[in-house]
Amino acid sequence: MITGSVNSDLEGILRITVRGPNGKRKRITAVIDTGYNGSLTLPLELIADLGLPWRDTGSAMLGDGSICECDIYASWVVWNRRTIGVFVEEANTTPLVGMELLRGFELNMKVERHGQVTIKPMRRRPRDGRRG
Repeated sequence: MITGSVNSDLEGILRITVRGPNGKRKRITAVIDTGYNGSLTLPLELIADLGLPWRDTGSAMLGDGSICECDIYASWVVWNRRTIGVFVEEANTTPLVGMELLRGFELNMKVERHGQVTIKPMRRRPRDGRRG
């Protein structure tokens, strides 16, 4: 299980560890953004500090409806006590955790100042032998 808290702006925040290809690690604070369908955003300074390798350029629609291009990098994060590979989008803002990183997990937030955030793997339903 992953835990975090709700800040005074009523944002769900998490402390996660991000790792570069040479093993350098940084513990960061990220905001949960359910309107973001990627995995993780990081500012360019942190991407450079970790030495993340560039992979591609993509486009993203922002909350105001505008489209921007962003560079995409490869990285690794510690997620539910496991190190997993993720694509990181460059964004010069507070790091964001998006829905792709939350895929397969249940998110629960007590939306009040200092409220608890919990993220846990979803239970898989047992197969009943039927197809489809």
